[in-house]
Amino acid sequence: MDSVQNDLQALRDLVRELATRVERLERRLDVAEAKPVATQSVTSPPPPVPPRPVPVPTSTKPQLDAATPAVFQPRDRRPSHADEIDLESRIGSHWLNRIGIAAVLIGVSYFLKYAFDNNWIGPAGRVAIGLLAGVAVIVWSESFRKHGYQLFSYSLKGVGIGALYLSLWAAFHVYALIPSGVAFAAMLAVTASTAALAIAQNAEILAALALTGGFSTPLLLSTGQNHELQLFSYLALLDVATIAMVARKPWRRLLVLSYVGTLLLYIGWYFEFYTRDQLNPTVAFATLFPGVRKCRRLLPPDLRDVRGYQQAGNGLVRAGARGGLYLSQPPDPGILP
Repeated sequence: MDSVQNDLQALRDLVRELATRVERLERRLDVAEAKPVATQSVTSPPPPVPPRPVPVPTSTKPQLDAATPAVFQPRDRRPSHADEIDLESRIGSHWLNRIGIAAVLIGVSYFLKYAFDNNWIGPAGRVAIGLLAGVAVIVWSESFRKHGYQLFSYSLKGVGIGALYLSLWAAFHVYALIPSGVAFAAMLAVTASTAALAIAQNAEILAALALTGGFSTPLLLSTGQNHELQLFSYLALLDVATIAMVARKPWRRLLVLSYVGTLLLYIGWYFEFYTRDQLNPTVAFATLFPGVRKCRRLLPPDLRDVRGYQQAGNGLVRAGARGGLYLSQPPDPGILP
């Protein structure tokens, strides 16, 4: 600090000396100009010229600011009044609202369970309540989506769609109110409606939910009997529908989900129902499914990159199916030693 003060004082002395010299030069110039005038007219001496103000150089202030260290004021981290109001409104309008919704649903479920246990509501009424509740929840979820709560809306849609599948399963398996064909057509309609809703709202999660419901339909409607042709034809239809959906929307992960669902149902059927006399149709479908998935080449290039999953799975299906099928046949006595 002492050196800075000394430099500043030296600059002030230098400016003062320069100002004095300039003032002297100006007076000498004024006197030299006034001499010819004085020889001609002595009675009118020129008025004295006042000294001009010498501007102080402004470079001293930046030097002073640059020399002095800057002092930073700590930022006030306390929440403002507007933030507190926003937090209170969020808790009051969102979280408490959701807690109330969950409490109402839990209360209604306990009431329905009590009514079912005491036979206040018959089987047809129970299925009807499940179907109406599922549709109501799906319609109700649209109000949240319009207000910007898309994730919460999709969660409610998942609950409603699940209620529809479970109600149809109960109507067929538990209460035997409808035949298998009607239950299958109803579940297929739920799957198609969910897929259409996913495309309309550009929601990949709904499309994944539709595929999950579609691949769960054979399990929900299983009667323990072998329906190879119907099952594999339905799986091929789901695979084609998945490719058509991905052609409209860039949802590449649906191809992996479709492949996994087809593979699991194929393997499950093989270990449960395969017999020797089903060799030809089983090998035909084992060849058909990889051929259906080859249709992904019709998709844009950025949506085809699922080869790593599908090539490994296709090899597993063909090797496991054909090898297991042929090994399950009894050996030919003519080739034995």
